[in-house]
Amino acid sequence: MLTFNNIQPNCLLTIYPIIFLSKPRLLLPSTQHWYDIPDWLEAHGYDVFVFSFKSIYLKNRIKELQAFLELSKGDAYHFVADKNCREELNWLQQSNSTVIKTLTLGEAPRHSHMNYLSWAISLAENELTC
Repeated sequence: MLTFNNIQPNCLLTIYPIIFLSKPRLLLPSTQHWYDIPDWLEAHGYDVFVFSFKSIYLKNRIKELQAFLELSKGDAYHFVADKNCREELNWLQQSNSTVIKTLTLGEAPRHSHMNYLSWAISLAENELTC
């Protein structure tokens, strides 16, 4: 289990879970692509998942997303992807699924923990105003 310094639970949480999209990688396991950002947000109280695609082919990754959306009827999620999953994010946008609350094109985090925390807080604030 990872440990983080100065973690304080956030009282402004999103209603819907946050899903990080991650493609298969040659050098790093796909879950390591986002470094510890999902774990860090989870430590702040957010419900976070990493959706790791199994296929290297776009057509098959779209099928994986379709299956996920079909299984998720009645649920809703915030999706985030980096430029490596831009096509999948575009497909999600065009699907007009009620499962999708927001789509965000982010960057691989490296040193931007606070940027992602601010982003998650802004999602929660937007949910309150809707």
